[in-house]
Parts: sequence; structure tokens; C-alpha cells
Amino acid sequence: MRTTCQTWEEGKSARMGRMVGEVEREEGWPIELARAVLSRVGVLEENENAELERVRIDPELLVQWTGEILLAAKTQGSDGISTEEFVQGWRDVLPEPWVGKASLDKIRGSFANPSPSTIQYTEGGQMSGASLPNASGGKAGSRKWHEKFKQKRK
Repeated sequence: MRTTCQTWEEGKSARMGRMVGEVEREEGWPIELARAVLSRVGVLEENENAELERVRIDPELLVQWTGEILLAAKTQGSDGISTEEFVQGWRDVLPEPWVGKASLDKIRGSFANPSPSTIQYTEGGQMSGASLPNASGGKAGSRKWHEKFKQKRK
């Protein structure tokens, strides 16, 4: 299996682009959001002729990505939060079948423990290199992400 990022790099972006467009039409997701999510947690499945058939969300990648994003958001600008509180919050945002997959082993390399009972996000996991919004909600301007995508859909 390859992640969608690897496949895009291999030149199959046209087919993937059509698949992302289908997500936009069928689910109502802005195409930029669909592309961003699927590039992180999507896996392309091919038929026996090596033709792309579909994109599916990989539960392992989604659980890891969700944990890293949540930890980064909850600890940004702080000295960390309770490890127990973080893990419980992580489990609360996952789909029920995947709750059991949320463990600190999934995000190893993305956190430090300032004390035995606290956790803090650090660079080094799957999100490394991704930009996090600042505490004021992003870059200059006060528009929210859905307003930015809404403008592009018109």
C-alpha cells in the first residue's frame, strides 16, 4: 500500500484529482479540504491492472494524524496538559470502532513529557513540516477556514 502523497509524487495526480472531485460533489467537502485530508490519511487501492480504483481512509493513519493535531492544538502556547486528559479527549473525537487504536505509541516522536503526568507536542511525527495555525486563528485576517473555502467554491 502507498499513501496518496507517494502516488501523487509518482504522477497519478489526474486520477486522484477526479476522486477528490467526487468527494467534493458527493459529500459537499471543499476540494482543498478533501485534498488535504486524503493526502494525509488516504490510501489508493488499485485493481489487477494497476489502475486506481478508489481512495479509502486508513484507520491507522487517521488515528495517528488526529492524535498529533489534537495534541498540537491543545498544547500550543502551554507547558503541556494532563496525559490522561489528552488520551481521553483523543478517544472522544474518534469514530467508535477506532477508539481502541488511540494510544501514545501511535504518536511516538511527536510528544515529550514535561512531567510524569503531562504531555506536550513536539515536532517529529507525521505532521512535521505542516504549519499549525497560530492562536489567533491563522494568518493575517479574521476569516475562518470555512469562509476561505467558501470563496473558492463560487
